[in-house]
Amino acid sequence: FFEASNSGLEIFDAEGSKIYASNNSFATNPDDYELIKKNINGGSVHWYRDISSLKRKQRELEQTLLAQERIFNMCKSQEKVQQQVVDYELREKLYRELERILTCKKPLVNKYLNLLQVPSELAEAASSINRLNVLVCYLKKRCVLFLSGAENSVVEAGNIYLAMSESKKYMAYEELDCLFQFELKGSLPLKCGLLLYDFFEEFLEGYIINGGLDVVARAYETQDTYELSFVVDSFEPWMEPWLDYEKEYLNIDSEIKCKDLGYAFNLTLCLPKEEVKA
Repeated sequence: FFEASNSGLEIFDAEGSKIYASNNSFATNPDDYELIKKNINGGSVHWYRDISSLKRKQRELEQTLLAQERIFNMCKSQEKVQQQVVDYELREKLYRELERILTCKKPLVNKYLNLLQVPSELAEAASSINRLNVLVCYLKKRCVLFLSGAENSVVEAGNIYLAMSESKKYMAYEELDCLFQFELKGSLPLKCGLLLYDFFEEFLEGYIINGGLDVVARAYETQDTYELSFVVDSFEPWMEPWLDYEKEYLNIDSEIKCKDLGYAFNLTLCLPKEEVKA
């Protein structure tokens, strides 16, 4: 009766010999069944539990994991390619920036180099070297600012302050006495930060070339604008082109404000926040 049943059981004595077995006690596919043993009086009973559905789920899970791994590897490869594209575009932008700056500064560089090649007074030679250092500093810090903000198109105000401070330090060797107030905080759009530094360096460089000695500079922001202001003794003819600075260089709806304070002259670059986009 037991052997004819379909209970799927096997009974073993204490020595491990099989005593009884039902007609379906053997697993047709051992991989799809799990052997279960339970001790009973005088021996043990064995039966097989069908785990084919669990095995199937496991195989499906393994296939899913393999598919996800392939997708992950593809995404990594895609990210690598995208990063290479970003790096290439970044280098191209940097090269264009360098080319533009070098083209702009080349006349001054050549002028100072030529002065060093002819016999001159020690003071004149030292002045040429100092001004070359100003240009080199500007080129270096301009690249640092550009690279620091190239990925997300923003630049930290602290980096702008460091760039302006270092340029100011080298300009001091040309006896420029600049009282510098920096009140910007947080992050600025990259384009805005670069324009502020460009204006700072180029205006003070022109101020030195034209014999200026004392100036007050202030970088700050209002609710609607980022501003860089210079206060000098008086308005000079060489400053006239600066009134159209934003039209020539900025390509945004900026403004140069001029004001005669009576005791001094104020010139301020205003960059509207909503218009400055990288």
